[in-house]
Amino acid sequence: VVQAGSSRGPKQRDTPLTISVIPLEMTQAQQAQGLLDALRNTAGVTSSQTAPTVYSNLAIRGINVENRGNFRLNGSLPIINLIDLPLEDKDRVEALKGASALYYGFTTPAGIINLTMKRPTVDPYVALNVSGNQYGALTGHIDVGGTAGILGARVNAVYGTVDSGIDHTRGHRALLSGAFDIKPTDSLTLSVDAEYIYKTINEPGVYRFTTPPRPSVDDLYPSADLPPLIDPETNFGPDWAKNEAEEYNVLGTVNWRINDAWALTVSGGTSHLVRTRRFNTLNPLDLTTGEGTLSVSLQPDLTFKNV
Repeated sequence: VVQAGSSRGPKQRDTPLTISVIPLEMTQAQQAQGLLDALRNTAGVTSSQTAPTVYSNLAIRGINVENRGNFRLNGSLPIINLIDLPLEDKDRVEALKGASALYYGFTTPAGIINLTMKRPTVDPYVALNVSGNQYGALTGHIDVGGTAGILGARVNAVYGTVDSGIDHTRGHRALLSGAFDIKPTDSLTLSVDAEYIYKTINEPGVYRFTTPPRPSVDDLYPSADLPPLIDPETNFGPDWAKNEAEEYNVLGTVNWRINDAWALTVSGGTSHLVRTRRFNTLNPLDLTTGEGTLSVSLQPDLTFKNV
């Protein structure tokens, strides 16, 4: 089913929009660790800007997806994609492509990435998962849900270390989230979704060649031999170049099903992120000697807030 744009639960095949839906079963089968992993097989969706070690910058059909306006929670709340958004508490990921993103107002026409929270289960539910990789990363995840009377709850908690295999690039992350449904009548549902996300990790330095040879009278179109690619395990950035961020997302929703054809939905919430970033960029000016310019960006306690 689809929840992005003007859709509120129809089947994907009945939606006259270009929307890719990645359900929970697929993200689990792919062992997706982040948004880029979940969307890797989605046509037109690619990685952009920096590497996805810290968080996933995305582009749809060649246009960057704006990190503060084009990511949504449950089809409504604009959440801030300046941290690695977790998938453990999500039921599905939706990619609404193209100008249909303008359903959400003034934003880039790349598309909308919508994350839908897991809902409370009717019967008691408990799941425990432990995962890791060959580099030493280890993560534990517990998922608990159930319904008692008119109240349903779904709680997810995650804590683990992060290591993608890049030298001197390690950290840890945490998630605590809850989805709560209150149904005083069959036609009225009050929902509250909240999540706390934390991640800190060393950010790999960026090697950027932006100084091509200058043309001359004898050679109007000079060529340059590009330097060999750096080993993907290499990180020339220092240990203190860390990216540390935490985000709070809270969304409240009232859904009143008037009849089989009409429903009224009212929602409101906030997304709040604080990030401290230390970032390095090396721009070589001489490919023979390696001489160049090292830029260091220090961004302490940057605060972003959406409502």
